[in-house]
Amino acid sequence: MNAREQDRAQVLQETASEISRTKNKLHRLATQPEAASKIAEVEIAINATRQAALSESDAAFQFLAQRLLDAAMVAYKQKDYSGAMNYAAQSGELIDAIANSARKMLESQDATLVFRISIPLLATRTISLRADPNDRSRVISLLKKDTPLIATAYNGNWLRVQIRDGLSGWIQSQSVDVRIDDQNFQK
Repeated sequence: MNAREQDRAQVLQETASEISRTKNKLHRLATQPEAASKIAEVEIAINATRQAALSESDAAFQFLAQRLLDAAMVAYKQKDYSGAMNYAAQSGELIDAIANSARKMLESQDATLVFRISIPLLATRTISLRADPNDRSRVISLLKKDTPLIATAYNGNWLRVQIRDGLSGWIQSQSVDVRIDDQNFQK
């Protein structure tokens, strides 16, 4: 049963990766009106989450979503509509994680949910990369502050991340910030 679950998780990850690649191709072809529309859509969704009382993990996702939306607006102002679409889509992915009512039910079952679009992050402090999404899990590695990460899934307030050397594991969502590649983006 465990092997089947791992096979399913791998198939889901491969499917999510393919969807992500396809969406990225579409975002590269983004026009100004499409980017503006996507930014407005995500901005409305973020504002809707501000009306609700949020858990600690949801508040962390909301913060990261706002940072990505800010980056989308900077890219848009610089006429980088492809970048604006990518950041807005990543922000929308985090907002979907907050708003997804099925997620709440799955979290109670300790289920891992895969992001449709990978989220670029940076460690905000030295953090433990763990084998599983809990504080008692084996530490795989210590990640230094400013280590670039890619979030691919979440489980409660834990994010499954990958680092450059191919190592992957779990970190707490409060230990990261959005990685913005644009030098002009201000925190």
